[in-house]
Amino acid sequence: MIPTLLACDTVVNLAKKNKLPKNIAKKAISVGNITFENFRLAVKNNIPIAFGSDTGISPHGDNWKEFLLMVKYSGMSPFQALQTATINASKVLGLENKIGSLDVGKQADIIGIKGQPDIKINDIENVSFVMKGGRIFKHPN
Repeated sequence: MIPTLLACDTVVNLAKKNKLPKNIAKKAISVGNITFENFRLAVKNNIPIAFGSDTGISPHGDNWKEFLLMVKYSGMSPFQALQTATINASKVLGLENKIGSLDVGKQADIIGIKGQPDIKINDIENVSFVMKGGRIFKHPN
């Protein structure tokens, strides 16, 4: 398992801004760079990647930035990055028959996004609609 890129990116940025003790900052940057390279190698070698949320260092609610980092550090396409949180995650969990895609008979939580995050990953930030368990939590109006 590779730590989330968001956790590594957050720690590396704290280190570069001198917000960590010098001995810890040096190690954070080193480990961060190794993690980014390991992620790139995992993608290059077709290792299954599932979106995770185990970061405890970055602000809660910023998980979506993981998609940006996946594209930045691995060479994943935006579409591939989005699949880590949908079909890939369902397969890793062994639940692909129940979740992970919009198919008849499957459970689905849905978000609507202004833009085309499958082409321009930064658009993932523009969530305008959220449905979870058939209940609408956010509507564009």
